[in-house]
Parts: sequence; structure tokens; C-alpha cells
Amino acid sequence: MYHSLFLESNGTLWSCGNNASGELGDSSTTDRLVPKQVMSSVQAWQQGQVVFFSLFLKSNGTVWACGDNYNGQLGDSTMISHSIPVQVMSNVQSVAAGAGHSVFLMSNGTLLACGIIAQANLVNGTTNSTSIPVQMISIANVQACIRRKSQSVFLRIIAHCSACGDNSLGQLGDGTTINRLTPINISF
Repeated sequence: MYHSLFLESNGTLWSCGNNASGELGDSSTTDRLVPKQVMSSVQAWQQGQVVFFSLFLKSNGTVWACGDNYNGQLGDSTMISHSIPVQVMSNVQSVAAGAGHSVFLMSNGTLLACGIIAQANLVNGTTNSTSIPVQMISIANVQACIRRKSQSVFLRIIAHCSACGDNSLGQLGDGTTINRLTPINISF
């Protein structure tokens, strides 16, 4: 990640750093050495890893996205990069960004994903990519999701954890080094 996002307690979001793909959301592709205000009423944000994009979750449940969209990871049904944040979702509880893909936890507890899903294998156990957010494999009672470069971890309300994706170094915690196409339960 070569850009930084700062969220003030009043919901004002500022950005600076690399802006080659418009990931700062300031309507340019010019790098910034000093933070510039980008949005207000923001409650959370995520930065894409390796691929340069940003997701902003506003307090009204809408998600706004900007930056590189080469793989459809912004979820706006295009593969066009944006230097100005565009609204891509509503009724969202939380967002997570990885290496060229995004995961959205909806207010009703369902999970949607878009972008390169080849490493994550999150949608129906396949390795497809999509620029339109599609429902992920069903995981019941999801309360939060964390997306990292090529893994996803889902915290379920009933104190269980599920994970899927790259497991080449045992990072999923299932006691193996087998990559997982679908979420598996992790025991503590």
C-alpha cells in the first residue's frame, strides 16, 4: 500500500501518497505529499493491497470506491478506474479489501464479493472474476469479515471462525497447508 487514508472522529476522510490510479479519491492522479479532504460522514475505509484502490463505508450504509478497477474490484459493474469516489453499494455493514478484490458484509448478514476471486475462490467455490458484486458461498451468522491479500476470515456470531483462500504457509489455521476453495471452520 502506497497511499494513506485518515479518518477523523467527525467522519471526515483525508488521503495522501501515491495516486497513480486515482486511489486517493481527489479527482486527480497526482501524488499528494500532504493529506487532502476527500469525503465526510465516513465510518470506515479499506485500502486494496497490491492493486491500488480504496473503499469508503459511509454512516448511511453506502459504499463508495475509487482507484484501480482493472479487475472489477470496485464493484461498479465496470473495469474503469475512477479518481472520484463512486457509489457502488448500499445497506452495507462492513467492507474488506484484498489484492484486487473486495468483500462486502451486507446489513442482512450476506457476503458479496467482486474483483479477482481467483486466489480467494470465494464465490460458489469457483475461480471466476466479476465486476458485479455476487453472493459468496453461504456462511451463517457472519458478524464481520477480514480480507487480506489472498485469504478471508469470517467471524460468526456464535463464536466460530471460518477462513478460505491461500494456505500455503498454514495461515488459515486449520492445521494444514492445503489451499481452501470454500470456507472451513477453524477451531481454537
